[in-house]
Amino acid sequence: MNKSIILIVDDAPENLDVLNHILRGEYMVRPALNGPTALRLALLAPQPDLMLLDVNMPEMDGYEVCRRMKSDPRTSGIPILFVTGKGEIEDRILGLESGADDYIVKPIHPHIVLLRVKHHLALRRHREHLELLVQERTAQLEAAMKAAEAGRQAAEAGNRAKSAFLAVVGHELRTPLNTIIGFSSVLAEDGGNVSDCREFGTMIMESSTGLLGMINEILDFIKLESGEFALLSRPFSLTPWIDELVGEMKEPASRKGLTLTVARSPGLPETLCGDAARLRQVVRHLLDNAIKFTRTGSVELRIGLDATTAQGVMARFSVQDSGPGIPAERVAEIFSRFTQLEPALTRAHGGLGMGLSLCRLLAKRMGGEITLDSRVDAGSTFHFTALLQP
Repeated sequence: MNKSIILIVDDAPENLDVLNHILRGEYMVRPALNGPTALRLALLAPQPDLMLLDVNMPEMDGYEVCRRMKSDPRTSGIPILFVTGKGEIEDRILGLESGADDYIVKPIHPHIVLLRVKHHLALRRHREHLELLVQERTAQLEAAMKAAEAGRQAAEAGNRAKSAFLAVVGHELRTPLNTIIGFSSVLAEDGGNVSDCREFGTMIMESSTGLLGMINEILDFIKLESGEFALLSRPFSLTPWIDELVGEMKEPASRKGLTLTVARSPGLPETLCGDAARLRQVVRHLLDNAIKFTRTGSVELRIGLDATTAQGVMARFSVQDSGPGIPAERVAEIFSRFTQLEPALTRAHGGLGMGLSLCRLLAKRMGGEITLDSRVDAGSTFHFTALLQP
């Protein structure tokens, strides 16, 4: 352990020798014959841990040295003990008022000097330890306050998002219900002609199907969030699974004048074991979004093998579109619960705006993930992986 450094200041060399003799066994001693020298030595690294200071000195007395030491932030923490023959009460008061920590009157007793030095060094270490604890506690409190503020802001943002989500849910559920009730009432009142009945029945069926889809989406989301969702694992053939899914999406793509293509890479087995319905749900949603938000151009579904592991094969489904793209700073938002990137645009196409959040939860349950590559005005590509058994 390094010895503490004691700076002793006295214009009489014999006094320096006496103090040096008392202290040198336990401490490193740094002597100074006058005030200006003492002020310079106090700034030298390593700085002294304590100063023993005489009062009566030429050029600069001890009171002035003490005042300068205590007014300088670099030396203000160094304990200063006056060692002087001036023992009157007024002298002691003047010394303490100048900032001294203690006052030893000559003639000195070695044991008293050592006890006072030891005591003030211990006080300094204790004070520095307390200051460090205060700094650490202050930093902890500041971090806790920042975390609490961030939590509060997140909670407020979550509440706003939930309110917006509930408003969308209310609107989206009312619209098909109004259609169902309205056309059912017309049919109940006068029946109408066969052509009208067929048209009304089609609209009722479409509205009912859309309403059921939204309710199922909400229920799936709740089950996934609560951990009550179970996946089925059954064998299925990949080719008919792709043909059925793409065949279903070609009609909405064709209505918008979009080209829908499929590219299947070799390596993925034809027969796989997993939850084909949930795979279809995720890929269909990604295709539906791509078609929905792409005005011109094409949508491509790419299917391939991402990796082979001891647990099975990791299948990759990528959906690429030529749509408007998504700004990099907003990519994370589209997977957030109760969040719609462009509510006005989403309302124009219908839906609750929670599909991608649901898809990400499903992907995670299937041992995979959903990621996004997107550039503004250059389209987007969603990558969905799922762990399946060959």
